Amino acid sequence: MVSVDIYRPAAIKQLQTLAEDSALDFFPSDDSQNPVDIAKKTQLSPLRKKKKKILRCHHR
Repeated sequence: MVSVDIYRPAAIKQLQTLAEDSALDFFPSDDSQNPVDIAKKTQLSPLRKKKKKILRCHHR
């Protein structure tokens, strides 16, 4: 899981907690990063190579 919601830092923490509670990998991010850069790093991550799918959700 990865959060690219840099406008709501608490949402990043919530998603991290959800990932931990669900025993899922979490890709760290923070509100100083660019959402596009976060997504690109996720695609290139070594963890991504062992996974078959990435689920992307976004809210406006």
